[in-house]
This record gives sequence, C-alpha cells and structure tokens, in this order.
Amino acid sequence: MKRQENVVFREQKGRAAGFSGGQSGGAWGGEAQLRRWVRSQAQLGNEGKVGMALRAVREGAPLTFCIDLVEFAERSARSAAPTMGGCALTTCLELGNEGAWALPTMQTGNRACSHGKRLEAASTVEAASLPLRSGSRGRGGAWTRAWALALGLWAMWFSGAAANELKEVRVQTPFALNREAVFSYREPTGGGARAILLLVPGCNGDGRAFLKNEAVWGRFADQEHLVLVGPTFKTNLEEVHSRLGYYYPELWSGAVTLKALEQIRARTGAETGKALVFGFSAGAHFAHRFALWAPERVGAFVAYSAGWWDAPTLALRDVPGLILCGEADERYRPTYGFFSQGRKLGLPLIWRGYEGVGHELTPQVVNLAQAFLGFHARAAGDRAAGEKYVGDIQTYRFYPANADAAQRVPDELRVALPSREVAEVWSKEK
Repeated sequence: MKRQENVVFREQKGRAAGFSGGQSGGAWGGEAQLRRWVRSQAQLGNEGKVGMALRAVREGAPLTFCIDLVEFAERSARSAAPTMGGCALTTCLELGNEGAWALPTMQTGNRACSHGKRLEAASTVEAASLPLRSGSRGRGGAWTRAWALALGLWAMWFSGAAANELKEVRVQTPFALNREAVFSYREPTGGGARAILLLVPGCNGDGRAFLKNEAVWGRFADQEHLVLVGPTFKTNLEEVHSRLGYYYPELWSGAVTLKALEQIRARTGAETGKALVFGFSAGAHFAHRFALWAPERVGAFVAYSAGWWDAPTLALRDVPGLILCGEADERYRPTYGFFSQGRKLGLPLIWRGYEGVGHELTPQVVNLAQAFLGFHARAAGDRAAGEKYVGDIQTYRFYPANADAAQRVPDELRVALPSREVAEVWSKEK
C-alpha cells in the first residue's frame, strides 16, 4: 500500500471515435450476478444514469444504443476533468435519440463542462504530493454497461422496496428550471428527532432516492434519530457555466434550502438548527459551497467527488468536513486540492481516498460518511469529549493522539479523527 512517488495523474482516456461495446473491459457473469449488482446499487441510491437511459428507451432509442451511450458517457466524463458527466449525458438525451448526434454532442458537452469554475489552487498541487496508490488506475466502462442492462431489474427492485412514509415541502423559486423546489423528508421511526441530515444526490437526481433506501439510510437515520431530507434540483450546462445553477447556494438554492429546513424542523421538532450535509458528485458541489455560504447552519458536512471546488476559507474553521474521492476518478486532483488548501488554513477537514474506485458511490464511502455524521449528530457541539486519534493519509493507519507513533506522522499526511469508531472505519479500504 506504499504510495507511488512522482505519480503522473492519468492521461485523458476514453476518447472513443464511436460506440464500441467491446471497450467495456469485461462482461457480466450471468443473471444472478447482475441481480446482486442491481440490489447493491439500489441500496446505495445510484439511480441517476439508469433514469437517463430509461428516458432514452422511452423516447425510442434501441437498448443496444443506450448501452453504448451510457458507457461512452462515462468514459467521456472521466476524460475531461473536471466535468459533469451526468449533465453531459442529460444534454445528449434531451437533444434526441439517434446515434448520429451522440458523439459530437457528448464531446461538446464535456468541453462546456470543463469550463466550470474550479479551485485554482488545485492546479498547483504537484502530482507527487497526491496520496495516490500504485494500484489506482481507470477501470474502463464495465460497470456502466450494467446500468443499461439492468433497467428492468432496477424498476422491479424499486417497485417492491419498503420505505417509511415520505413527506415533502415545496418552495417557490424565480428560476425556470426550478419553479418549485421539492424537499422530500423522512422522520425517524419512533420520533425524537435529534437533527436533520440533508442528502444531496448527483446531477439532477431525485431527492427521494436516498430516502427510500431503508436498508442503508433509513436504518442509520432511525439509529441516530435523524430526519432525512432529500432536495430535488435541476440544472443545465448553461446555468453551471454561468454560475447560476443550484450548485451555487449564494444565488437562490441556499436560501430555498434554509427555508425548507426551517419548515421541516418546525414539523418534526428536530432539536438542533444545524444540519448535517452529505453530497455525492453534483451533491458534493452543493454540500461544500453550502457549508462555506452558511457555516453557522451546518453541523458537519461530507463532500464526495466534485469536479471543481470553491476555495476553502476560514468560514469553515468550526465546521468539520469529510472530503473523499476515488483514486481512479478524474475528480481526484481537484478534490484533494480542496482538502490540501483547507489543511493549510487549519480547517477541521478529514481526507480519504479509495484505491481503484472511480466515480461511484460505494459501501465503504457510505460507511465512513455515516460513522462521521453519526459522531457529529451525537456530539451536538461537545466534540471535545472522548479520545482522539491521528490518521496517516499515506498508509491509512491511525494512532491515539498521545502516542509516539502519532507524533511521527508528518504534518502534510496527518488528519485528526474524532473517535475510535470513525478511525476504524476510515482505516478500512473495503
């Protein structure tokens, strides 16, 4: 697990000249394996690309074309960091369903996405300083093929999934794509809400997806007495390029979110007005900017794999943050750049990278996010209590803060871990 020195960040890959399914990197081994995969993705809430492919099917595109489109979208999204592969795919599907337009449209979408505002300091991070392990390389498009192959199984799984009753709050906005922002919420079983956990999905994702996940997020919310809230926002490339979309809370999405959270708190009796926030991909864009914009309203936040970041500031000095990214994800460099710059400011940020993981929500990410958010939900402002630990982001080993080994961890590799539980989950690669 020794970090590779002088790592050159992966060359842009996947610039396909067409839609060759043979480039997927492998085949899926039968219906049983596919069913297991669909079930695991359903539990994690990874439904964005499936929904997009379903829409293409409804519009008349042949299934084989959808398989290639989704696969190519993933390769293209990884080839132009930072990008918004989901938004590029959405744009493709909105323009039609004939294979002739897909390639140039996807290339144009990626170029447009790459112009988004990014953290300038991230570009100065030397490759050798990135804690990227030698086994981390792109994983082709095999798993993206399964998105299209699993359409029927996905619908069948979700139609039978049990869930607590979901309620919603609707807030009007002046923006055409979000005339009415919908915030779905789920109260913990048995009542006694301790806090609100805002779960922000990927690009244009359905806010109900995480909330329907009883086996993963529902059980966690009941255990920690949390109200789960899932916002449903919409955006497009023009908005994102112009800094007008929901990624940027200072314009409208922040105020709308605060208004919705106040209404939900009043309805549920949540004890604290400070929300916990979790965001993946586009959700990570919103999560870290929301914490920067309204730090007094955020108890802790998790931001997993955004394509570009606003610069961290001292506004986050009292807001614990967990920053994560897969080491095979093109978003790794800007994500690590945000953490690195925040560390130089002395901000309470924790870093975790995962070897061989691309742009996908995995069980190990969810487990660490829940351990971190659960700690801060229970701490309720008393974070000084309990034994502290020091982690080494090169080896992912941890030590009691007062141990000699902890003192030997270099400052540039040191993170502060707030509890034994968080430290143990943080140290696990799988």
